[in-house]
Amino acid sequence: MDRYSYNMIQKFLHIIFYIPLLSVVFSIGPKSVYVIQNATLLSTSSTGIAENHYLNPANLKNQSNYMSFSNNNLIYDLKGQKVSFVSSLSNNNLLFSFESMKSANIPIYGYSSSDESSEGYFDSYWYAFEFGQNFSLNNFFKNTKDFSFGFKIRGSIYKLFTAKESDYSINLGFIKKINEQINLGFVVNNIGMKNGRSLYNQNFTLDSFEEFGIGISYLSPHDTFSILSDFYFRDDALVHKFAVKTNFSMFNFSVGTTQIDRYKDFCYGLSINLNNLEIIYGYLVYGDDEQNTLGSPTSIQFSAKF
Repeated sequence: MDRYSYNMIQKFLHIIFYIPLLSVVFSIGPKSVYVIQNATLLSTSSTGIAENHYLNPANLKNQSNYMSFSNNNLIYDLKGQKVSFVSSLSNNNLLFSFESMKSANIPIYGYSSSDESSEGYFDSYWYAFEFGQNFSLNNFFKNTKDFSFGFKIRGSIYKLFTAKESDYSINLGFIKKINEQINLGFVVNNIGMKNGRSLYNQNFTLDSFEEFGIGISYLSPHDTFSILSDFYFRDDALVHKFAVKTNFSMFNFSVGTTQIDRYKDFCYGLSINLNNLEIIYGYLVYGDDEQNTLGSPTSIQFSAKF
C-alpha cells in the first residue's frame, strides 16, 4: 500500500474514532482515539466528571442499582453495544460492563485524492470489559465525609487496520461535595500499558496516554436542571466540554459540546422515565463539514433500576 493510502486510512480512522466521548483510548498517531459507549454519554458529549459514574468512578457513590443495554451506530456498518450492571456491596457500589464494536467494511482509498471509489475494505473490532468501585474516604480518614474516591479497571483487545492490540488501564477519580448545588470532580485516566502485534508479526509495547481531568457540576434550585463543565489535559492539548440537562420526573432533554484543537461537536439527547425503566437517545453532529459527510453517530439505551 502506498503512503497516500496509508495517510488516508489514518485520517479516516481519526474521523471515525476521535469522538471525545469517554476515556476509551486507542493509540493511533499522536492523538488518543475514542469510541461511543452509550446514549447517556453521547447525549452530553461525555461531559460530567463531577456527576457521571461512567466518567468518574467516584460518582458510583450516588448511583442506584441498575442494568442497561446500549446500541451504538457510527458510520458505514460500524456498530457496537454496551451492557452495564451496578450493584451494591456493603456501603459501596460496583460497576461491571462489557463493550463491543466492529466493522468489516472500512474503505481503503486510492492513490489520488480525486479517486471517489475505494480499492477495498478492511475490518476492525474492539472488545472491552471493565470493573469499577467507589469508596467513601470517611471510612479511612477523619473529616472527609464530603469526599469520595473510586477506581475503574479496563481490559480490552482490538484491531485497527494493520495492528492487533491488547491493553489494560486504570482510571482513578475523586469527588468533593462543595454544597447541595455544587460538586467538584477530578480524574486520572488510562494508567497502564498497551501490547500489540502488527500484521507483519512485529510485537510492540506502548506507554498509555494518561490524561487528567477536572470538572464542576451545578444543580439548580428545585433540581430542575444541571450545568456541567469539564477540562481534560491530554498530551499537549486542552479539551473543553460543556453540557446542560434537565432533571424532570418523566421527560428530559440534554445538549453538550466538545472542543479540542480544530475538532468540535454538538450532541443532544432525549430521555423518557417510566417508573424504573428509562429510555435514552443520543445524537452527535460534527462541527466540520468534511466530518459531517461521514454521517452522525447515534445511540439508544435501555436502563432498568432494581
